[in-house]
Amino acid sequence: MSGSHYAPEPPGKPRPDETTCYDLTSPAEREAELALRVDNLVDALAYEARARQALEVQVQALAASHATLTDVVQVLRLHAGLLRR
Repeated sequence: MSGSHYAPEPPGKPRPDETTCYDLTSPAEREAELALRVDNLVDALAYEARARQALEVQVQALAASHATLTDVVQVLRLHAGLLRR
């Protein structure tokens, strides 16, 4: 192997980390892109709020079911004489 793959880049050819990038978007385009991003964030927040609300409803229903089942178990224990009064 000649080792030429270790040779430096030829002069005049910029290295990838030395290139300059320019933002050629107009202010109106940037504003439209930002407005779209804000709209997407608002939609995502609304979706998360609806999902959280649905979960809260489920938790309330489960809590009510738990309370009912606890009462039923206590009544059954009383009838079976398993609880002291």
